[in-house]
Amino acid sequence: MSEEAITMEQTLASAKMDKKRKAQIDAPHVRNPYLDARREWNERYGDYISRERSWKLVAMLSSLVTLAAVVGLVYIGSQSKFIPFVVGVDDLGRAQAYGAVAPSSKADPRIIKASVIKFIEAWRSVSSDAWLQRKQIFDAYAFIARADPAYVTLSEYWQQAEHEPFARAEKETVSVEVKSVLPVTDDSYQVEWVETVRDRRGKLKGEPKRFRGSLAWTQGEAAQVDEKALWTNPFQIYFPTIAWSTVY
Repeated sequence: MSEEAITMEQTLASAKMDKKRKAQIDAPHVRNPYLDARREWNERYGDYISRERSWKLVAMLSSLVTLAAVVGLVYIGSQSKFIPFVVGVDDLGRAQAYGAVAPSSKADPRIIKASVIKFIEAWRSVSSDAWLQRKQIFDAYAFIARADPAYVTLSEYWQQAEHEPFARAEKETVSVEVKSVLPVTDDSYQVEWVETVRDRRGKLKGEPKRFRGSLAWTQGEAAQVDEKALWTNPFQIYFPTIAWSTVY
């Protein structure tokens, strides 16, 4: 085949391709009603949906910020704005000590030790004065919550004939001297005390006895507490369990 014939065939093939491409371009576009409807929906309502999502997100964030602000205001409003200022005076009215009251730690060892001593003295002492003996019993119960095992322990101790305080006070009195109060753990203390027993005339009955006890302690509001108990135990320190023994 000659060179001219080959060139002629290429020219004809190229012309056919151009004609076919032009026919495709000029052909009418076939429309799909489903795709057209989807396209129309997106164009008309897609912007609305996007705007709705945006304002919902903004509204939710605004609600959270408002809630946090309200909670903060309630918390701040519930805090006391008053600072107590205490002035101690002597018998002549002269100021001896004064200053603003600072909050003390719940686990202040001085307060716990003082509470242990007060409880031991109220529990183990026996007085010939019926009014004072009754007060000591209530003072001891002020450090014991009704729901704690120590409440049962204390009640059973006083119900025993040899330990019933009013019957015992008819024959003898008992004075208590606390020797030491030492922390064992963060939640318990060991206490040692000496009991001196005398008859109603004040004569010593036997040698003084030494005792050692252990007390678990906690701090918080009891389920049932009255005003008198708060006067005795203002820091609301309670001893849920108590145990003791004689030291020989």
